[in-house]
Amino acid sequence: MSKTKKHCSRWTDNDYQFIVDNYKKMSNEQMAKKLKRTPAAIANQRAKLGLNNWNYGERRLGRNEDGRVSSFILNMLKK
Repeated sequence: MSKTKKHCSRWTDNDYQFIVDNYKKMSNEQMAKKLKRTPAAIANQRAKLGLNNWNYGERRLGRNEDGRVSSFILNMLKK
């Protein structure tokens, strides 16, 4: 039996914001369940956002004044 690739839905701005808001509080597995993704997909998006395990300091790069991820960063991730 051959493996077929499942169709994955596109990442939304809300998905990215959920990861940014929760990566310190939730594991990749917990976020994956909430977003109906795989833990590996969460890990990949965290890496793209610069939210690695070793980087728990407040990250302001790529954020607007209100703390939300900037549209510039979100557009780069969608490419």
